[in-house]
Formats: sequence, C-alpha cells, structure tokens
Amino acid sequence: MKIKQRKHRLSSSKIHSTLPKIYQVFDSLVLSTMNVLEMIKQLEDDIIKCMKCGLCQSVCPVFLELGRESSVARGKIALVEALIQGRLKLTSTLAERIQCCLLCGTCVENCPSGVRVDYIVMRARAIAARIRGISPIKWMILKIFLRNQWLFNLGVKIGVTLQRMILMPTGLGHARKSRFAIGLDNRRIVLPLARETLRDRWPEMVAPERVRRRVALFTGCTMNYILTGVGDAVIKTLLNHGVEVIIPKDQSCCGIVAMAAGDESTFRTLAKSNLKLLSGLNVDAVIVACATCGYTLKHQYLALLSNEPEELLSMAKIVSYRTYDICEYLVNIIGVKRIWYKETQSPEDEIIVTYHDPCHLRRGLGIYKEQRELINLIEGVRLKEMSMPDRCCGGGGSFNLSYYDLSLKILDKKLDDIEETGATVVLTSCAGCHMQLVDGLAQRLLPVQVKHPVELYYEALKDTHNKKDTTCLPFSRSI
Repeated sequence: MKIKQRKHRLSSSKIHSTLPKIYQVFDSLVLSTMNVLEMIKQLEDDIIKCMKCGLCQSVCPVFLELGRESSVARGKIALVEALIQGRLKLTSTLAERIQCCLLCGTCVENCPSGVRVDYIVMRARAIAARIRGISPIKWMILKIFLRNQWLFNLGVKIGVTLQRMILMPTGLGHARKSRFAIGLDNRRIVLPLARETLRDRWPEMVAPERVRRRVALFTGCTMNYILTGVGDAVIKTLLNHGVEVIIPKDQSCCGIVAMAAGDESTFRTLAKSNLKLLSGLNVDAVIVACATCGYTLKHQYLALLSNEPEELLSMAKIVSYRTYDICEYLVNIIGVKRIWYKETQSPEDEIIVTYHDPCHLRRGLGIYKEQRELINLIEGVRLKEMSMPDRCCGGGGSFNLSYYDLSLKILDKKLDDIEETGATVVLTSCAGCHMQLVDGLAQRLLPVQVKHPVELYYEALKDTHNKKDTTCLPFSRSI
C-alpha cells in the first residue's frame, strides 16, 4: 500500500509541477536565429585572434595521439571558421571533429594570442546542437533528468538497485565491472553508486560546538552520488576546524556537462538555479571539492552568461568571489596545522603519495600549490612528484564515454608517470579525474589507491583526535 501511495504522489503533484518545464524544453528546441547569430558573432571575435602558429600541436593530448590537424586547436578553429562562413556544411563528420576535444585548456594555457579555444569549441557545439540536435539519450539526460532534481534522484535510486545485477566485483576494493555490453565498454572499471547520497546522509546544516566560520558546500554530482567518502571527509574536516557547513538540498548539477554537450539552454537553466540559491545564502564561502565544479562556479558562469541581465551577472560575481577549492580554503583561510599520519611510526614507514593536477584546477583556476601544502602538512606522508603532474589524464567528462579507446591511450602516459613514482596512493582534486584514474589503475592491476587530498588529511586528523570525529553537534534548521 505504501508503494502505491508513493507512486500516486509521483504521478500527481510531482508530474503536474514538471509538465510546464517539459513544455518549455520542447519550446527551447525551436531554432532561434537570433541566438545562433549571436553565437556566430562571438565565435568570429575569438577566431580572428588565432595566428595559425601551430604551437598547440606540441601540447594537445588528442593531437599527440591522432596526429591529424582537425584534432588540434588550430585545425578546429579553421573548421569552425569555414562553417560559419558557409564554406563547409555541418556534416556528421564535421560535428564529430568538433566533439573530439577534452576541453582541458592545455592549448589555451600555451597560446601566445590568448585564444579561448575552449569557448570556441563549446559555442560551436551549441550551434551544431541547435542545427542537428542531440542524441535521444543525451536529450533525456540533459533536458529531463538534469533539469528536474527529484527525477534525477529517482533515477539514481533505481540505478542503485539495478547495479547489483549489472555490475560485478573485480576483487579490487569497491571497483566494479559491467557484466553486459550495455552502454559501458566491458573493459571499463567503475565505482558503484552510493546506497545513500551525500545530501541525504547529512542534514542541511551541521555545526560544531564553537562556530568560527560558516560555509556552503556545493557537492556536485559525482561526490553526491558516488564519491560520498570524499564529501564526508570534507564536511568532518571543516567541522574539526570550527566551520558550520550548509549543504543545500536544492542545489543542482553545475551544468558544465550540458554546455560541453552543446546544450546551452540546460546549462543556463542550471546556472541560474544555482546562482539564485548560492548567492542568497548567508555564508562566508562556497566550498567545492571538484575542480570542474569549482571552475564552473568561479569562472564559467561569468564567462558564458555574459549576455544575461545585470541582476544575474551580479549573482554570478558574488558566487565567483565566494567560491573556494577545499584545499585552498583549508590552507589559505583556516590555516590548518601539521598532523601525524596514523600508520607511520618512523621515517621508514612513511607512505609515498603522488598528486595529479586536474586541468580545470591548475589551468583553469591556477590552483596547485595549496594541495601540495596540505599534503606536506601530514607527517609520515611523503609527496613524490610525477615527471608531468599536470599532464591530462584523458577523462574530459563525457569525452571518455564517446572516445574510450583514445581516452585510455592518453591515460596510459599518466599511469606510466604514476608507476615511476612508486607511490601507493595517487591524490587528485577532481571527481572526473578520480574515476578515470580508478579505471586505468585497476585495468593495469597496479596496487595504487586513488584519494582526494582531504580524505588523506582527515584520516590523519581523526587519528590525531584519538579517532573521535569531533565534538560536533549536527542539526537541521531552515536557511
């Protein structure tokens, strides 16, 4: 009877409230000539800056594997330029060439003219999506599930049940492998969905006995649904240092996955929702533990919503100013102290770790020192750098779903770097990189764990506190 009542509630109030949104989705699919013309004008302004020097060839991870001009920034810019000038038609081949990009920003970082190739690619994808449309599966995920959080949560709960049948253990910790070739390559190693999401596990507001600061935690999707242990470590570490943490239940996906797929409409919808929520909170900072989410909140909202009304831009400026990567916040704002790692008693017992710089954190936000400072504050842990710690791992969000073989080839170089260090733990501050590294390390059968720097710090912190989490007092109240 309870199940029937549950279904009735979903099929009445929830669905009726969602129908107008679905109708808006259909309306948004109608081609807007003005929007396309505006995008083309923005593209022309960026394209003209390219000097065709070809320096991007020496750094582009995709070009270094494929060796074709259309894979590198210069080639993509030439294709987009020919497209908007009418010299090329938007064929499936051309659309695929535009899609085959990690958006890692390596070319942007090394471009002497400062061409924002990532913006060119994303806007070109948006034009292609308006003209050619997107696949039915992507349409359903982006237009229906991401725009309706309750429906997304319902889908995840169904996924938690189904994954027991679809995924099988690998014998490598929590890593799983698909039993069937349905949407996932049989080689791929994944981490399962958490039985309880991070936002369900914690109250909307949790505070220590003595509050010194107040922050909001933007969980992002992966930390909320899969890497919940990272979220637990972030929250408990903040509580240990006198920080009250608000975990808004109504937060949405940051939206960059939609923009990267060419769905600018969904990106704007999600961005507006998050900006209205986060800018209205009475907090000192907005904390993120994923490089991509942080880059989106800090920079992408401002850059990609430049044509929006001033009121929304003001919200974007507030959120941008308040947003901190968790390691940045712990080191620069709180000033955390040196602690001892629980499993080491002498220098001979020290744990060797290495750190992978996520593209969106190092290149996008220029943050890379703070993670290392936090790691170096843990006595008994030795950080051994890779030869190229900022080499892209090949994840690229949904890139590794569309181009799995190519993604693995790019990842191979990163795995070689990790193996050379002799580290037993590789640390990274991006959920996407985390998942990519787990896959690659497991396939190579390398005995290396993947963790967030704050996970390692909290492991040491709770041991320092005699394995007591903190004298914190979790409670819920309206915000």
